Amino acid sequence: MHFRKMSSVKSVDSFSSYKSLLTARPVVLPPLLLGTARNRYLGVRTKSEAVASIRQRTDFRLYHLWNPQLVVEKDDQLPLTIVYKSSQGVIFHWPIKTIGHIDKFNKFMVDFYFVETHGPTFKDLTNLVDCYETKQYCDSGEVDVFRCNKTD
Repeated sequence: MHFRKMSSVKSVDSFSSYKSLLTARPVVLPPLLLGTARNRYLGVRTKSEAVASIRQRTDFRLYHLWNPQLVVEKDDQLPLTIVYKSSQGVIFHWPIKTIGHIDKFNKFMVDFYFVETHGPTFKDLTNLVDCYETKQYCDSGEVDVFRCNKTD
């Protein structure tokens, strides 16, 4: 991904209203999510907006991470990210990673999605969401949906 710093001082503070900030957001194609998994997707959000959507501990949401201080080049995509609040109230943001291949048309095709290194892989995002809605770890006496290392 190629991002560049905004050179013409157009920070979030210079927008006249929240509405104008919303219209300045990049447009992305939402991920294909079926059933109740669709309720987990927030759209294009800043980190702080994504955090504000988490109402309780051990909850998570998917969103396309956007930094309004950076200009997104035309061909780039915003990273699909998970925001998670641990059982101890610590907020984590993890990119959803992919494993894939280049097809005969020279296009990258996703074979698997995953969040955690050495964690489970999924053929589609709906299965990823469904799994993490029911999956739990019990590390250090706390129950969490994801392994929450401070280095993440």
